[in-house]
Amino acid sequence: MKIEIKHGTILTLNNKNEIIEDGVLCIDNEKIVSTGRECMVGFIPDKVIDAKGGIIMPGLVNAHCHSPMTMFRNFAGGLPLQTWMFKKIRPLQQYVTQKDIESCAKLAYIEMIKSGTAAFAEMYAWADTLGELTAESGLKALIAGNYGKDQGLAGVIDKKRILEHSEEIEEKSNGKVKEGLLLHSLYAVPEKTICETAEFALEAGLRIQIHVSETKTEIEECQEKYHMTPIKKLDELGVFRVPAIAAHGVYLEEADIEVLKQRNVSVAHCPVSNLKLGSGIADIYKLMNSGVNVCLGTDGAASNNNLNLFKEANIAALIAKGIHCDPTIVSAEEILRIAIENGYKALGIEKSGRIEAGMNADIIILSAKEPHFTPLTEVYDAVVYAGQAGDVVMTMVNGEILMEDRVIKTLDEEKILADAKETAKRILKRAE
Repeated sequence: MKIEIKHGTILTLNNKNEIIEDGVLCIDNEKIVSTGRECMVGFIPDKVIDAKGGIIMPGLVNAHCHSPMTMFRNFAGGLPLQTWMFKKIRPLQQYVTQKDIESCAKLAYIEMIKSGTAAFAEMYAWADTLGELTAESGLKALIAGNYGKDQGLAGVIDKKRILEHSEEIEEKSNGKVKEGLLLHSLYAVPEKTICETAEFALEAGLRIQIHVSETKTEIEECQEKYHMTPIKKLDELGVFRVPAIAAHGVYLEEADIEVLKQRNVSVAHCPVSNLKLGSGIADIYKLMNSGVNVCLGTDGAASNNNLNLFKEANIAALIAKGIHCDPTIVSAEEILRIAIENGYKALGIEKSGRIEAGMNADIIILSAKEPHFTPLTEVYDAVVYAGQAGDVVMTMVNGEILMEDRVIKTLDEEKILADAKETAKRILKRAE
């Protein structure tokens, strides 16, 4: 389909950092074919979208997420990570069925689509099921986790099956959904399994996702057991020989940062979850200045409680300035690049993250009519410090409209919300 989007401020995030006022964007099937102030000569659209003075920008990327954990939203708050996870969440996961996973993952997809997310990195069990569901939603994703009912500690069970399914889901989704391998963490997975997973990832060219250096307790226990940091130990075990996403990275030494840089590891910064669990605050300014690819994640809705990257971007910018007592560091533009361009890089998605000819049409439109956007002076600041999830009126991935005028096109929102409510009610009853 050929689509023309007009009457909007285009935040291109291209290399020239162009902002096109009252711009026009032309899309032919999956690709952007032109941007400017006029429609491309000879371009005859099948559909015209009026942005009505809104902001047209690339879709956001959630680089660390556990989508089915929407079932635990608003439950077991006010607890540190280890207590929350091992005393509250894990005991209930044994009662979760494939049907539960489906309804609650779909709920997450709806929330992400409605808040402008175009791609995400998934870490959870039932990875085969989640790959299928994501393909149906229209979102892009890097899926990592065990197949079937498992608490999602490590990704290697049946190498042949993983490779075959990975090819199937990539073909089914037209390349939008890819699979990788999951290692929950150094403290939760046996060393032998970590080594085997790392070796398989290297052989098969798969990416790894892992939680690392999230809490002081994790660091202290690792130092006591191995006499080194988690980053150093994981590097020793071969985890970082392949492209990896290291979620959190709250407590990092200078030597850790050097490893991350040399190994091209992406760090998924999850400020809201880390703050809510009292885990600490990652110093993304230091990571960025060291050349580490920093991206943004929400973590699961169980510890956030939203999947809202506008909130993450806002908090990330504020706490970076706060811990350094310097309002000039980590600009609004840099935060948006972290939330978009760096996220696509972490997921291994090429040709996305900028609005220019030849790029994938992963695009969102924000309504700028609300009082909090008025006056719309500095667009980057407006998006980061004033933008809300509810401002998103259109979400498009590879030229496919997933939401328009706040109406989801690819999923049955009413049914999914009802199913997810029943699932959460049944699972949480076990906690009583």
